[in-house]
Amino acid sequence: RKATEQAAEIAKEQEELQRELEEAGGADTDIASSTEGLGLRVAKKHLYPIQRILLYVCEIVRFIRNIILWEESLYSFWVTFISFSLSVLLFFVPWGFIVRWSSRIVAWALFGPWMKAVDVYIY
Repeated sequence: RKATEQAAEIAKEQEELQRELEEAGGADTDIASSTEGLGLRVAKKHLYPIQRILLYVCEIVRFIRNIILWEESLYSFWVTFISFSLSVLLFFVPWGFIVRWSSRIVAWALFGPWMKAVDVYIY
């Protein structure tokens, strides 16, 4: 009995809303897009891939902005924590020694004694 009363109330409300819609003149209005002319459908095959790329870029930029503004607080915390940890660890690395020996190894690898053989072979 209670369910039938609720169904009757819902039906009555729907009839009232339908009547209000008809009085407002919105029941017979055609809201479909017009298909006259070519429109932008011609450019769809060229613009749609660009639109997809822009969507992806916008989502990434929005996510990075949210991290920077601490709206994504969990990610912001971990980025900050890892940055501080790396800065403390990398402070104690002997960078002068590493740069000196890395540059020596690269120089020997690129310009070593075998360059004489390359010179003889090419010229």
